[in-house]
Amino acid sequence: MGEVAVPTYNATIYVGLKDRASGLSATAESVLQYLQGYVCTYGRDTPAGCVTVTSMKFVYVDGFEDGFAIGFINYPRFPSTP
Repeated sequence: MGEVAVPTYNATIYVGLKDRASGLSATAESVLQYLQGYVCTYGRDTPAGCVTVTSMKFVYVDGFEDGFAIGFINYPRFPSTP
């Protein structure tokens, strides 16, 4: 397979797992399952062909919660426009 070059761009969405109203938290596994479904559904036609998922903790006044940084990148296997 030959080399493929595509313009680089990325976007990052930060997501906390705690529901504000109930205080309950989503699981990391449920988020990963959702993202897998998303990229399988929309990934061929959008920048969602490949996403990165980085675990993190958000620390704020009066609390903290687990969450993720979800990155969208222009990956050469699934090239797209911004």
